[in-house]
Amino acid sequence: MPEKFIIRLTNVGESPVDLNTMTSEGLAIFMELVAAMQAIAESIVPKELLTFSLRPGSSVGEIKAPTEQMQAIYSEINAAIEGNSRNEEVTKNLRTIQSRSKEENVDFSFLYVNREGELQIGTRLKEARKIRRQRQSDDFVFRPVMLQGTINQIGGQDPNYHIVLDSGVSRTVKCSMEDTAEIIPFLYKPVCVWVIEKKYSNGEKKNEYSHKLVVGEEIAERIAPFLERYNAEEDLVDRLDVIYDEMDATISDTDLAPQLLFTLIKGFNHLELHKSELKTILILSQPFEKLDFVAESLEALETTYNRKCRR
Repeated sequence: MPEKFIIRLTNVGESPVDLNTMTSEGLAIFMELVAAMQAIAESIVPKELLTFSLRPGSSVGEIKAPTEQMQAIYSEINAAIEGNSRNEEVTKNLRTIQSRSKEENVDFSFLYVNREGELQIGTRLKEARKIRRQRQSDDFVFRPVMLQGTINQIGGQDPNYHIVLDSGVSRTVKCSMEDTAEIIPFLYKPVCVWVIEKKYSNGEKKNEYSHKLVVGEEIAERIAPFLERYNAEEDLVDRLDVIYDEMDATISDTDLAPQLLFTLIKGFNHLELHKSELKTILILSQPFEKLDFVAESLEALETTYNRKCRR
């Protein structure tokens, strides 16, 4: 029996799925699953060695290749499920399939067929933790975080301050001379600060922090849960969804909208964050661009976005 990978979509909601009769939702999901499977295979095996086919009997997509290449694909999928893959295309597209596997209204199977029989990949994905790419020891990401604690020291030739978090852990945060004017009034007082964290995947390296702004208690209570949701997502598209939802909720808040917008705009004004995130905030903030409270920070964010685009 030739080895192959199979995606078989049987039901979407209460509607059976067949290549000859398919709802628009069923078609979209089937194409998404097949495209993800194709991207995984093509990230590992040369395209000319792969054969793709579609056939009825529910809606079935298959990929075939020589045995050695099929085993290489399965090995990388298996590594990703176990958290040991550094292949971004594999992990990203497996997350797409995994996400669908956890939806109650979508019924499909994802199989690897070889001489030993059928190996269930879809079931393993459904039961596995969220697929993430294994980072190298020197990998790092930039992300916005909120620190809450007490600042007990400001200064240095290269300005920085020390904040003792409520947990008792101390963090050193880089800042500018201009930032110190904002920070000094909060010396030895409880404070919330929005910082950009340079987070290393290697636990032996200390994460680095740079200051963005001091955040009032009421605003911090709103923003902190948003940043937790944002940082829980690895995919850019998922992070953009979180930003969009927060911006929508912010604009709808008649009492706090200007302060919340100012905080989000200034907090995301960082050259190392993704330009699509900056653009999303710029676009959704446009109705408020004439507010004095927001206009200057929005202009600064646009400058950063344009610099990002020229990189």
